[in-house]
Amino acid sequence: GIHHRILVGTLLTTISVLCALGLPNLQVGTDFSRLIADTDPDKQIYKQIAAEFGSDNQTLFYVRDAALWTPAKLTELLQLHLAIDALPFVQKLDSLFSLRGIHGQAGQVDSRLILSDAPTTQAEADKARAEAGYNPLIAGNFLAQDGQGTALLVRVKVPKEIAPKVAGIRVQETEVTEPMKAYVSRLTDDTIIC
Repeated sequence: GIHHRILVGTLLTTISVLCALGLPNLQVGTDFSRLIADTDPDKQIYKQIAAEFGSDNQTLFYVRDAALWTPAKLTELLQLHLAIDALPFVQKLDSLFSLRGIHGQAGQVDSRLILSDAPTTQAEADKARAEAGYNPLIAGNFLAQDGQGTALLVRVKVPKEIAPKVAGIRVQETEVTEPMKAYVSRLTDDTIIC
């Protein structure tokens, strides 16, 4: 190599140019279904599991605010929920406004949304916070232990035009950030700061 600098330089340049020509076709996908060959018998099992439990095309947004459980902040959270839910590629959105609390009452099962709408009084907000904290599937999963943070789980549809974005939708993409701008003060990777 040291005695044939021009030859080695030309060879490396040629290889680099040839590799660069293929870059537009390079795709990075972490969708597990794309990692299994279509002929693999386990692909059908994966499809059945995805159909029953949901796909891995999900993004978790975390909202944290010390005043989360106030009527004003819950109104903003509802507006954020509605803005995300209205995005054309959102298949399902789980948040405090779509999750159900379950209680046993007088031998009956009582199931209702944690928040069907934004509360108008602090007493209503406190009642919703207690309801969310009571449900072990919500507390610690969709609701932070200290009650100052909540998660929104977004499942997306996967049409071909957005498939490359599904492997980790980032909140910096304008399709995601535009509807949220009115409700949040700062966006970072998968974290929304109100």
